[in-house]
Amino acid sequence: MLKTDELLAIAYHLVRGIDPYTNEKLGKDHLINNKHVYQLLTIAQNSILISESRNSIAKCSELPPHTGKPWSNEEDTQLVTEYENKTSIKKIAKLHGRTSVSIMARLNKIYPHLYKNYSSESFEKNLTT
Repeated sequence: MLKTDELLAIAYHLVRGIDPYTNEKLGKDHLINNKHVYQLLTIAQNSILISESRNSIAKCSELPPHTGKPWSNEEDTQLVTEYENKTSIKKIAKLHGRTSVSIMARLNKIYPHLYKNYSSESFEKNLTT
């Protein structure tokens, strides 16, 4: 059985139309481009994020200081810069005072094109380091 971070990496790739194992763009005729399959994958991805978030919160005795606070345009800009500089998700979370899952969800919501540049292995490395 795959670990949660492995499932999440696969979901991120598929939602973006990328083969999670070869990192190649999937063709227009691929099943992934069916609107119902896409919707299902998006729901699955969000469910994984919620589950991971609950697990993370349960493990923490104290939440980061900015948990649940709105994101400013400046913080979004800083987030993208850090991500493009290949700063680890864990480090970005500490810099922003948020959870790793919150960082990934924000990147996914606002800048989904960023994930397509990462293979499953490098995505998992960013997630866990």
